[in-house]
Amino acid sequence: MAPPSVRPRDMERPFGLEELFFSITDLKGVILTGNEVFVRVSGYELEALVGKPHKIIRHPDVPRAVFRLLWDYLEAGRVFAGFVKNMARDGCYYWVVALLVRIQDGYLSIRFKPSSPLLGVVRDLYAQMLAVERAAGDRQEGMRAATEFLVAALKEKGFASYDSFMHAALVAEMSSRRAQLGPPRPDTLASGELGTALRACGAIDRQLDDLFSRAGFFLELVGKLDGKFSYLLGLSEHIHLVSMNAIIASHHLDEKGRGVAVVTHSLSAILEQIISLIAGMTGHILGLTGALRETAFSIATAKLQVEMTRFFLTELRAGQAAQAGSGEEGRLYDQIGVLVDCFVASTQSMLTSLKKVQQPILPLIQAHDQLVGALRRLNAMRVTGKVQAAYIPEAAHFQGLFDEIFAQLQGAKAELRELSVGMNSLRADLPAFERAGWNIQGQLTHFARRGTLAARETSKETNAEALQASVTEPEEARPLPDTEVATVVTAGITDGDQGETLVRG
Repeated sequence: MAPPSVRPRDMERPFGLEELFFSITDLKGVILTGNEVFVRVSGYELEALVGKPHKIIRHPDVPRAVFRLLWDYLEAGRVFAGFVKNMARDGCYYWVVALLVRIQDGYLSIRFKPSSPLLGVVRDLYAQMLAVERAAGDRQEGMRAATEFLVAALKEKGFASYDSFMHAALVAEMSSRRAQLGPPRPDTLASGELGTALRACGAIDRQLDDLFSRAGFFLELVGKLDGKFSYLLGLSEHIHLVSMNAIIASHHLDEKGRGVAVVTHSLSAILEQIISLIAGMTGHILGLTGALRETAFSIATAKLQVEMTRFFLTELRAGQAAQAGSGEEGRLYDQIGVLVDCFVASTQSMLTSLKKVQQPILPLIQAHDQLVGALRRLNAMRVTGKVQAAYIPEAAHFQGLFDEIFAQLQGAKAELRELSVGMNSLRADLPAFERAGWNIQGQLTHFARRGTLAARETSKETNAEALQASVTEPEEARPLPDTEVATVVTAGITDGDQGETLVRG
């Protein structure tokens, strides 16, 4: 937690929407390192942060249940995204959207400034969760009660789970940030190996940005699918009720109504088939909406990690002269390696998510076609039933039941037509999404190989220069020229043996 001398102040610590910061911790959440923005915004020197638990910047306004949820995700090997209010050394607060991922020997946390309306929603939820925690008998009970409150509150707002909220929140915040900052621009002025790394990273960033902007279609479709899911469930229940009423009523008809009874039972059989088809479709829809949300989230995750890597490379370029020969290069290269490892893994997860999107589409389209066929048969049977009922005064009320079924049919046709258009559009677009993902993955592979070669060459050149310096200039060591420092930085991008880190608080 923050030092005892630090007291919260109702004053915000400023930092820009364009700024990104990260920190790396060990598996217990102890800070190992971070970038310049983290140091500046937190108000601590890096030396004062390293070796401290990440809760050194924890703000008391954040419920304990949020951190328990965060650790549950991380300890299960899952990515976590959420809103966190932190406290700087001077007691000022700053809100962040935090993305946390597991790495080999710890955790990586990337943060940026929230800018969507969701922040207001989260502030209110956290205040209510705090009240729940404080009203509980003990800490564990308070966290349990606050977590239950959070899940219930999110359901009221249309989120089935924290997963659902987390996926929507990261995409919303990344979309809001992009809308205000604009698309990524190329690094045209960067030179040397560091410049090459920046340009390569920038190219990947722009491709992911294009994919991210198109991923809005995924979430738009999720909204439509949620609507279709609710509609189909309601239709199924209503059709079942009408069917039961028609069968019960037909039993009270005499011999003259036998034709109506036969039609009613035939209608009921078709309705039961429709109900079965709807049940299958709703299952496919649930699977597809989950896959769509996961894919949009994985694209947003990869994009944020690439942006963080690019931002950190820019920080290094700005401070390159100061770092040269300072002995800090190894630590910086390790940090780059962690960042790159993470966005390579995220891109692979994105491709896996795209595969999951494809799985329910074909059976959903097939079920849709079968349902359309069943609705046509049902409509033909409705017409026959109305003809039969028209000649039997006692069956006059059946015409009303048949008209009710017809009204449901017309609504179903419109809903299914829109669903079909969405499914076919997604099915046609998926190959382009997948090609874009593989293209990005290909660029990452090329990026990594190039870095490995640069590392080997740099190692040879550096060793040769060190040997020469020890012979000709024993009295002092010479710092590496800027171009060689840049080569080493690029090389460090592919060192993929670091683990990821978590930032708690």
